[in-house]
Amino acid sequence: TELPDPFVSSVASPPSMALPITILSVADMIKRLSGPMVRDALASSSSASELGADLQTLADSLLGLLPALDGTDDSVDMQVKLWLRELKCVAYDAEDVLDEFQFHMLSGVAPAPARNMATSSAAPSPPSPSDSFETRIRKIRQRLDVIQKERSTFCLGEREGARRAETMPLPRLPGYATVNASRVYGRDGDLKKRFLLVLDDVWCEDSSQWEAFKMPLATCGASRGSMVLVTTRVEFVANTLGSRMIHRLGVLSEANDRFDNLVKRSFFELSHRDQWYDVEDEEEEMFVMHDLTHDMLKTISMDECSVLEEGNTFSISPNARHSSVVCSSIQAFSEFQSMCPKSLRTFLLIDLKDELSKELLGELFLKFQCLRVLDLSFANIKELPDSVGDLKHLRYLGLKGTNITGLPEAVGRLYNLQTLDSQHCELEELPRSLGNLVNLRHLLHQNYDYATTSLSMMPRGIGNLTSLRTLPIFVASKEPGSASLGELKDLNELRGALFIVRLHSAANGAASAREASLKGKKHLEMLLLEWGKGTGTRTRSICRRDEAVLENLEPPTNLKEFRLDYNYRGFRFPKWMGDPSFSSLETVIISGCINCEYLPPLGQLPSLRFLSICEMGRVRSLGSEFLGGGIPRGFPSLMALHFRDMPEWKHWCTESEEEGDFPLLRDITLDDCPKLEAISLHNLTSLRHLTIKNCSELKSLGCLSSCCMAEGLHRDHSTSVLEHLEFRRCPQLEFSSQEQLPSQVRLHIHRCHLLKRWGQAHHNRLAHISELRVTGEELSIHEVALKSRAIGEGLKLEEGLQKLELAWHLGEFDYEDEPEEVLAGLEPHSNIRELVIDGYRGSAFAAWLGDPSFSKLVKIILKNCTECLSLPALGKLPSLKELHISVLPEVQEIGHDFTNGGFPSLEILRLQDMRSWKKWTMTVEGAFPCLRDLIIDRCPRLKGLGTALSRTKSKFRLRLREFDDVFILEQLQKLPKCVTLCISQFPNLRELPGKSLPPNLKELEIEDCSRLKALSHQLPAGICGLVLTACNDRILSSPRSLSSFVSLTYLWICRFPTLKSITFGSLPSLKELCISSCPELVSLTCPSSSSYCASGLSMLPSLRLLSIKDCPMIRFFSPEEQLPSLLQYMHISGCQILAEWCQEHPTELSHLTKLWIDGVLISAHDHDQPTGGQLITNIEEAISNIRNNSTT
Repeated sequence: TELPDPFVSSVASPPSMALPITILSVADMIKRLSGPMVRDALASSSSASELGADLQTLADSLLGLLPALDGTDDSVDMQVKLWLRELKCVAYDAEDVLDEFQFHMLSGVAPAPARNMATSSAAPSPPSPSDSFETRIRKIRQRLDVIQKERSTFCLGEREGARRAETMPLPRLPGYATVNASRVYGRDGDLKKRFLLVLDDVWCEDSSQWEAFKMPLATCGASRGSMVLVTTRVEFVANTLGSRMIHRLGVLSEANDRFDNLVKRSFFELSHRDQWYDVEDEEEEMFVMHDLTHDMLKTISMDECSVLEEGNTFSISPNARHSSVVCSSIQAFSEFQSMCPKSLRTFLLIDLKDELSKELLGELFLKFQCLRVLDLSFANIKELPDSVGDLKHLRYLGLKGTNITGLPEAVGRLYNLQTLDSQHCELEELPRSLGNLVNLRHLLHQNYDYATTSLSMMPRGIGNLTSLRTLPIFVASKEPGSASLGELKDLNELRGALFIVRLHSAANGAASAREASLKGKKHLEMLLLEWGKGTGTRTRSICRRDEAVLENLEPPTNLKEFRLDYNYRGFRFPKWMGDPSFSSLETVIISGCINCEYLPPLGQLPSLRFLSICEMGRVRSLGSEFLGGGIPRGFPSLMALHFRDMPEWKHWCTESEEEGDFPLLRDITLDDCPKLEAISLHNLTSLRHLTIKNCSELKSLGCLSSCCMAEGLHRDHSTSVLEHLEFRRCPQLEFSSQEQLPSQVRLHIHRCHLLKRWGQAHHNRLAHISELRVTGEELSIHEVALKSRAIGEGLKLEEGLQKLELAWHLGEFDYEDEPEEVLAGLEPHSNIRELVIDGYRGSAFAAWLGDPSFSKLVKIILKNCTECLSLPALGKLPSLKELHISVLPEVQEIGHDFTNGGFPSLEILRLQDMRSWKKWTMTVEGAFPCLRDLIIDRCPRLKGLGTALSRTKSKFRLRLREFDDVFILEQLQKLPKCVTLCISQFPNLRELPGKSLPPNLKELEIEDCSRLKALSHQLPAGICGLVLTACNDRILSSPRSLSSFVSLTYLWICRFPTLKSITFGSLPSLKELCISSCPELVSLTCPSSSSYCASGLSMLPSLRLLSIKDCPMIRFFSPEEQLPSLLQYMHISGCQILAEWCQEHPTELSHLTKLWIDGVLISAHDHDQPTGGQLITNIEEAISNIRNNSTT
């Protein structure tokens, strides 16, 4: 019930399943249109009673056809298929008419007049009296009468339907094995269809809707063993559905097993898109639908679904209801739009780069009046026309990532709309008519960070949206026409996360907060309350007002995460904060509460696992009041505790020294607490990580005498759980002379003079620990917002500083100077070697960044600098070898200022995620003289490199990754020094532009280009190395694909999950062949033969090294066939059949120098060792030997 209608209707099901659902939808609509609202609206019509009778007759006629559908499927003859198609068209038309009538009932406007119902796609006429609706219903009835008469011709009566369901054999689906009839037992009548229907994340609690949904399943010939699997987060839903077995998921092991089974059955396959990503979680994998499954579904649904792609031949059925259009140009878009039938219900626009004007959108809306789903996400759109309000049937409107700044008031006429997605748009306001959308369930309007929302208010009337389930951000405001907090009162279906921001400007403060009744929103899981900057006024009355607002915004007790963020001005916290009735609360983050001197008793929360306290400017001490007194232990479930930016905090202690509090606490972080003098915690029996930074007055850790760390210091080292100790910039902190650290601890000390001296004096006690770093060479500084603090860091005096990280991650601060001034104040000493700037928010970088006096600087990383308009002038840095630049979305051009000086030592340059970068110009002669690697990732507007690197004198490797357009490849012939080219994840690359490639190219790597089916015949003649990874199988199935590589000496083929065979052309120079991760590969062939490996390898007379890994199906040749005579090294791993053959036929392999099977050296005949007597011990050394000899 969550998804809009076109997603619910079965676009990919055979008629026997799709049609009953459509018919039931019509019947359900008729039931709803028979309610009192419709009767009252038609009370003045003389034909009201006749209309009611017509509606009932229509419902009866359609429902009466359901039994006739039993057993119809793709095996029936063409005439029956045409009959079914006409029935489906009538059902769709009936649904359109009824849906339109319901639309007019919601709008209070009479339905449209009669129109030709031969197709439901004609443009609507102006409104007229309601008897036109009766006329249209009667026309549909007449069409149904004809269909009813025809069904007897095809033996489609009710009895025939039941008999057919019992006696018809199951059809054989293309590409799938049929059931072995000899192993199926029972009467013929029992051999009905079995199905598994999975409904994911169900929320509907209405049993009547479930009964209506089950009806077509009961009539489709389902046999015993059929199953409906439902996943839900609400146990009441499971009970409502009448589940026979409820399985409560603790861990997902069983689900994982079933998913793995689907992978084995080729329903899903592993996506290789992140091969070159710097993924932090190496265990994370992404799966996509398998190509075979995708192709099967396309075949089944081709009559109703179409995918139109620019550059591909295509056709579209006049009965199509759902279409995806993939194009980059307006010309192609207009062509596709003209070809799509008017009856479309789903229209998805993908990859359009040209601007889509208001006028063209108007034509689109005028033509496709039956749309239920319209997705224009990430299209270049600046404005919607008013005609969007004429899409009466629309359920889903996707505008995500477009350039729209406002929505027309006409959006308020979309009375059937269920989802409005405007995420990551710079919307300045929502339409005032939004409150009319009474069916809206999902209002998605957030940006990447709530603090950057461009909305200034929520429109009055939003409280009418009582079906709303998703409302990520509510902006409080006093502006005219804005909604008060009280409008949240009846939005009790809200679930997931709710951010209420700018509470400093909430109208009617405490009263509206109380009226919001957040406590009644039982489905909420996360709540953020943010006050914003406000006016800076902090009178006592304002502070008391904030206290009342927070008190009245009490959330439901089943909340899982709570954040109180930024400039709450109250003196105290409400009583509900810390109340143990919040038994599900796991995460609490409190920051920027500028007047509070005490923290709430959060220790009473029984399930709290993560607690972060930041920017509490008046808190001076923490004691037992923080623990609370309502439960035997304080913080019984807490695992991580972080304190940051607490400028007045001096003491932390607990009165009791008995065991009990913080029993599960594993991680403590204290950062930027400059007045904290002592810490006194006791019996932390689970502590593993302790990090203390920027605590200049901290002298001792009183907990050492009784917590687990102290026990680790004084007891047997093997039983301590402490793993990591980190102390940074704590110059007065020291241990006692008796301390002894446990053996497994990692100790990091940075700029802690007394601790460093302690380590030098007691170095014998540190000899046994697993890791020790006592250094002043590395420094990480976060969230510096004031120029005075930046200068106070004294970085320019730190001569020993080698690596510096400057980072900003937390958005705006209560008090802050201009970012440019802050960065200027953080200038380090010129001895620095590595620099990282992360999250900087200024529009320009500081001048010191490119100063050539930084003569030792060898590596720079600039990332997430989202406001910078240009790159710093780094070209004059004399020793810079590595430069990584990523996520600078506002930079449009890289020019002379950046490259001035020529980067005399730069070897590695990486440019990544620069979404506005269009042009790279350079006029410096001989720039980049040492360049080895140039990596450009995800820069969608960059159309070419032009002459930017045409003057460099150094041979380099160019890697291009994730470009939707292929224009970036069209000027590479201007790069004479590019000798290696890597092309990765070009989803629209269909043909390699051979003439445009670098003329002196030696190595070519192509990865994850699924639409590339053949290589060019005009490739540079000097290519000696080719690596193909996760591409289309057709590249390797035709001998012509490799025939252009006349100089090829090595070929690598990796990760082709469905590849069956590889066909080699003539490759006379090939010396090295490596094949890996091709689980379906059976054979290597040549153009004139279909025999196994020998025939394929016979085309490779110069082959000296063969490596085959993880190809379990590959088979070898017969004994009478021979391997290439020059073959020296063979490596077999994960290839059981091939390994067995090698072990059974040693004589055929006797001429080999080395043979490795599964990492073990099986045979060695070292009669041909490399010059100098170096022994080859593994396949890697063998590859190096072959290539070195090839070079010489």
